[in-house]
Amino acid sequence: MISLYLQVGEQMDWSITIWVSALSIFILAVILACYMTRKGKSRNYMVKGLTGVSAGILLFISLFLPWVKMVEYGVQISGIEMGDLFVFLIKMQIMQVITMFLLLFSFLVILGGFLSIVGYDSGMEIVKYASGLALFMSVVIVLAIGTIPSTQVYVTLEMSPGLYIFGSILGLVSTRLEKR
Repeated sequence: MISLYLQVGEQMDWSITIWVSALSIFILAVILACYMTRKGKSRNYMVKGLTGVSAGILLFISLFLPWVKMVEYGVQISGIEMGDLFVFLIKMQIMQVITMFLLLFSFLVILGGFLSIVGYDSGMEIVKYASGLALFMSVVIVLAIGTIPSTQVYVTLEMSPGLYIFGSILGLVSTRLEKR
C-alpha cells in the first residue's frame, strides 16, 4: 500500500499542487477577511492582511519557477534548487540553507498576513521583518548569480527572481498601507 502511494506521488505534477495551494490560501484569506469585516473589524487590517497574504503567495510561487537557465545543459533551475547550483559551482552548502530561508520567509509573510486579517498588530511586524529579510537575501542571490564566471558555466537569469523581489517589496508596502 505504501509503495503504491509513493509511486502515485512520484508521478504527480507538483506545479498543479503549488498553484492549487496558492489559490486555496488566497481564497481562505478572502473568506476570513469577509468574515472579519462582517464581524465589525477594521477594514484597514483586511487590506493590509490581504496584501500581505498576496505578497507571501507571490514569494512562494516564484520559488518554484525557473530562476536561472544553464545554457550549455539546457536546464532550468528553480529558486528551491538554487542551493544545488551553488553547491555544484562553489562546493559550499550555505546557499542551500539560504534557499530554505527564502521558503520560510514566504510562509512567514503569509502567516503575518493572516494574523493581520484577524486583527493582530504583530502580524504586520512579521510581514515587515520577513519581507525585509526576503528582499535582502534574494538580492544577495541575484548578485551571486551575476558573479558566476561564464568560463565555468554559462547561466542566464530568468524573470522569477524579479517576481520574488517584487513580492518582498509588496510585503513591505503592505505594512505601510493607510487609508486617509
